[in-house]
Formats: sequence, C-alpha cells, structure tokens
Amino acid sequence: MGDCQKAIETLSITKQDSDEFMSLRKDVMERVRKSLSEIEDVNNKIEATDNYLARYLPFNTFCNTVDVIKTIVADLIKNPKMREQTMNYQQYKMKELYQAILFDDGRAPKFNKSMLVVDRGEINNIIA
Repeated sequence: MGDCQKAIETLSITKQDSDEFMSLRKDVMERVRKSLSEIEDVNNKIEATDNYLARYLPFNTFCNTVDVIKTIVADLIKNPKMREQTMNYQQYKMKELYQAILFDDGRAPKFNKSMLVVDRGEINNIIA
C-alpha cells in the first residue's frame, strides 16, 4: 500500500496532528516548487530552441547553400554579370541574417508551429 493511501486512511480514522499536517503541507509545497522549476526549465529550453530555429539555423543554412552553389555553378559565376548579381544577393542576405543574430535578445520571435507537428489523424490519412 502506498504512502498516500496510508495517509488517507489515517486521516479518515483519526484527527490529523497539526505537526504531521504541517510536515505533509511542507512536503507538498516542496514538490510543487520542484515541478514549477522543472516546467520553467523545459519552457526555457523550448524558447532557446525556437530562438535557434528562427535566427541561427537560417544563417547556417544560407552559408552552406552558398558554398554548395559556388561549387555546382562555378561556370555561371565566371560570367561577370552573374557573379555581380550573386555577390550582391549574398551580401544583402548575409547582412539581413547577421542583423537578426547581432540583435538577438534571447527571445524567439513567435511563429506558427502547427506545420512542424504532424497530427496522428494526418498520418493515418496518408497511410490509408
């Protein structure tokens, strides 16, 4: 039989001792504080992940994409006009992405996450 069940039976049979009540109350309050702390920790991790997804991942992805494109379309970049357009866009986009990182305040911008999570019903519909 669990401790909780014993406590319930004791309460139903006898009057609760005030010291025992205070001890039980203190234990419950400590568990609540611990749970709140764990919830806050999880929320902070979610916020940090959202911040990474919104600010740092696009920057890293763009840098990797530019490297790949320079390798794949090296012949096109030899064309002076194409090279200039590519460099102008690269500079513009890098500045934009760098500004998002530079002014990072640690709080992720709010965005719709519904597209990130697939509902079980959607999976079942796809399978069917």
